[in-house]
Amino acid sequence: VTSTLLDLLAEPNIVKDNALITKFGIDPKPFTPENLSYMRQFKRTATLGKFFGRTVEEEQTRGEAMKSAR
Repeated sequence: VTSTLLDLLAEPNIVKDNALITKFGIDPKPFTPENLSYMRQFKRTATLGKFFGRTVEEEQTRGEAMKSAR
């Protein structure tokens, strides 16, 4: 974290005409534990694997191999 980033976080970042609402009909949700609970399904290695282009099947095989190696 840089001091510049902290300076940015101190500024309000709310817009009057939020396009999520007016254009797309999406009601933004606050970052609360209840609203973010869906993220528990994501695992570090699988998410990184997707980022680097591995398929879900490759990740499952990799995970099974890791468990077997233990």
